[in-house]
Amino acid sequence: MNRETKLERTTEFLSEPVKNSFLLHAVKGCEDGRDMLYFSVSGTPSTFVAFDVNRKKAIRCIRQDSGDDGAETTTCWTHVTDQKGNVYMAPFGYPGLLYCYSAEDKQLRPLGSPFGEHALYHLSVDEADRVYGGTYPSGKIFCYDPQKKEFEDLGCAAEGEMYAQSCVYIDGKVYAGTRSQHPKMVCLDIASGRKETIFPPDFLPFAEGEAICLYYYMTKIGKLLFPVVKTTKGRFYVLCYHTGENRWMKVCEPGLGGQHVSEPNGNKCYFAGEDGNLRAVDLDTYQVSDTGICYLKFPEGDDAYDYANGFMGGGFYRLEDQTRYPGETLITVNYDNNCPVYINLQNKTVEFLTDVDLPKNPTPIHAMNTGRDGEIVLGTYMGIQALSFNPQTEEYAYRKVRQTEGICVCNGKLYFGVYTRAAIWEYDYQKPYVPDENPKPIFMVGHKQDRPFALCEAGTKLVIGTVPDYGVVGGALTVYDTETKEKKVYENLIEDQTITSLCFKDGLVYGTTGIWGGLGSVPKARQACVFVFDLEAGTVIRKKEVRFPGYDTPVMHLGGIRFDRSGKLWCISSGLIFTLDENTLEVSHQIDAGGLSWKLSEVTWRPYCMAFDEDGILYSNAGGKLTLVDTEAYAVKQYDIPVQTLALGNDGNLYYSQGTKLYRAKKN
Repeated sequence: MNRETKLERTTEFLSEPVKNSFLLHAVKGCEDGRDMLYFSVSGTPSTFVAFDVNRKKAIRCIRQDSGDDGAETTTCWTHVTDQKGNVYMAPFGYPGLLYCYSAEDKQLRPLGSPFGEHALYHLSVDEADRVYGGTYPSGKIFCYDPQKKEFEDLGCAAEGEMYAQSCVYIDGKVYAGTRSQHPKMVCLDIASGRKETIFPPDFLPFAEGEAICLYYYMTKIGKLLFPVVKTTKGRFYVLCYHTGENRWMKVCEPGLGGQHVSEPNGNKCYFAGEDGNLRAVDLDTYQVSDTGICYLKFPEGDDAYDYANGFMGGGFYRLEDQTRYPGETLITVNYDNNCPVYINLQNKTVEFLTDVDLPKNPTPIHAMNTGRDGEIVLGTYMGIQALSFNPQTEEYAYRKVRQTEGICVCNGKLYFGVYTRAAIWEYDYQKPYVPDENPKPIFMVGHKQDRPFALCEAGTKLVIGTVPDYGVVGGALTVYDTETKEKKVYENLIEDQTITSLCFKDGLVYGTTGIWGGLGSVPKARQACVFVFDLEAGTVIRKKEVRFPGYDTPVMHLGGIRFDRSGKLWCISSGLIFTLDENTLEVSHQIDAGGLSWKLSEVTWRPYCMAFDEDGILYSNAGGKLTLVDTEAYAVKQYDIPVQTLALGNDGNLYYSQGTKLYRAKKN
């Protein structure tokens, strides 16, 4: 076999293996005399759904195509209805787009993107049906005037803030909340443009070192504003601010996460407490009481379920079936069960409509690696499913796991690095799959860490490299002993840098870094590095910035890093593939597969994928494309095929992903 033949591959499309009815928010409405729940099913593109709550049926499903804007919609966290019954929504995209659904003519129309922002958050309307919202990454507040069909820039919510995460209109003012390590809640007077900071209440029951890091979505009830805040300890609290009296009311209740309290029902509103039980807030006395209704119950000791299992919009309905649903029924949507939820207060019942026929949209493949027996293990983005593909039988096995950033086999078990709060999930191959039990979350890294992209096996120890939380720079290295169940976290191991990829040899962990911290943070470092960590001593014994002959561009990101079968240490940065002397960390050989190109404005965390087959071929996605290298001859062949993730199967073939699609590359 000649050199060129060794690098030839034939590719074939296999499937879009994961399809979900993934729901993130809903809004109450009415259409042709029917009570409706409106929501969007995430996907590429996402789908708008008009759901008849009495018939328990989707009567209209419309793809959220972007028209001439060219943006591809994905997830949608916010909807709002105006006084005419029109529904506005803002799915993510690049850029993010505002849409309007007319309950009169049943058409969904894209209205454009405010200022080219990537994401739009938390819509609200005023008395003239003007629409307000927040943005990322400029942290702006915008207004859309449906009469003029124009967007107005109302300025940044707060100086230096990248997220205007929450945005509510009340009486000529917009109340907005941001997301960072020092977030702000502000009140913008629209007429004058004057802006005031609303400082948090002084009665917060926080632990030492705990602070608000996010003003999540807010709910307005008359002149009351109910923000849900997240703290640096990963907890959520429901607060209450009186906009007429400009003061905080003494409400501070731990919540399950989620985005909203309910709309009022009589003199009460409701939310899901931290323990999963439904709680009521008396809107006259501000007293909080337990309703005796269990909304969600999680396995004992499991707190890795966090930000999206509270109430996600919706409202109260008086349903036609008063025998089964007497009085008022709260209808919302649920993250974990991907369906509408009916909560009847009189009967104290909670019904998840998991059997309802809803659109199932393809879910992006976010992580991939080879499992214990050569299976291909995949994790998904913004979903609750991981899966294994058996190359021999071409069958899929699905497992309930949250959004997966990294995958690794260690000591015979399968581990998933899960967002948020850098949760580590474990799957025991010796036990049957049981949702919420196997796999299950076993710990969280903590220490302000959020995204575990880098996982590697080091004997019986699992080593984890993480991206920090929003607004934070400085990742961590975590060592978990799979036998003793002990973990040790080395916080900010490489100062102000994220740990992007890891490998292990002879007691030493080799790692790479990137300069970007969590979203909303500003990098402090300018040059990524390679390092060597002595596992027994718990110290970094070597560290070196990597530079390439012929390139003046700063190396802002490195990774992955792997030893091949002959013991050579390989690494990637952008479109450069190179070998390193494991003792000096000097570049010993450099292969150009697309050059070096990094921009400070383009945040990159994910390590490049690398896999070596028995013929000495390195497979990678250097430069974002399928790239093969003969590791003995240093010959390279790059295919014009975009690749996000890849792994080798036990059949000797390569498997890779493009967005939601799974492909196979076979040897000729």
